[in-house]
Amino acid sequence: MRRTICGVLIVVLSVVACGMAGVDSDKAVYVGGTASLKQGTESFLDASDDKVVKFDAWQTSYDKITALDYGQHVGRHWAYAALGLYGVLPILLAKKRRHYLTVEYADGGKAQAAIFEVGKESIRSVLKTLEVRSGKKVQYEDKEAEKTGNK
Repeated sequence: MRRTICGVLIVVLSVVACGMAGVDSDKAVYVGGTASLKQGTESFLDASDDKVVKFDAWQTSYDKITALDYGQHVGRHWAYAALGLYGVLPILLAKKRRHYLTVEYADGGKAQAAIFEVGKESIRSVLKTLEVRSGKKVQYEDKEAEKTGNK
């Protein structure tokens, strides 16, 4: 009985830990690029202003945006179930999608780029808003990314 409870507890804690990884569903994380931001900076990617898109201390005007790229990475969650004397058994759980947006822009005549991991709740609205306000069509990495971006 004790081993069963331990096994269930391990699975539940693993699922919770996997769910906490990544970016909050309504936020974004700066992954890299030439912007003067620290990698891993978490904030809101704010495209609500009519003139500029903002993220933490970074901002650029829509007319300086030269390209928008969207792609996703699909990973899987793993959990472990205790099997008494036999140790632990890895169990494959649901897929997890990470959404990546690259904003290419000109700053002082110099080409720049900022790459963000965007939360699942805000990716579609951010993509459409940036597309409309910048006048640049979003370039999708593949058909699956295009389906997700256009839902």
